[in-house]
Amino acid sequence: MDKHCEANPNDRLHAVLSAMIEQMAADRLRAESARVEIADDGRRTQLYREAIRRVQAELARLGLYHGEIDGTFSDRTRSAIIAFQSDLGFATTGFPDQTTLWRLLRK
Repeated sequence: MDKHCEANPNDRLHAVLSAMIEQMAADRLRAESARVEIADDGRRTQLYREAIRRVQAELARLGLYHGEIDGTFSDRTRSAIIAFQSDLGFATTGFPDQTTLWRLLRK
């Protein structure tokens, strides 16, 4: 959003936010999905199993994940996230934080 606003200073906030929401709507989960709790090094989060499947699929597409796309947050999933974080120059925690997920799933 920052980059857009810098490049288009005359765009109205409402129009930009509406476009963002419309663009993200395609990614929303459309069916019930179980939640998976993930805890690591004092941090905790919950992700939907379907979201983990999407993460695994994208990591596999990038050649970083070589396991079953099953929505389980396994050691293979964590290792693939570490590889992705390393490729980006992020801290390699293996934790699926918001910044990592955004960069992985929203390109």
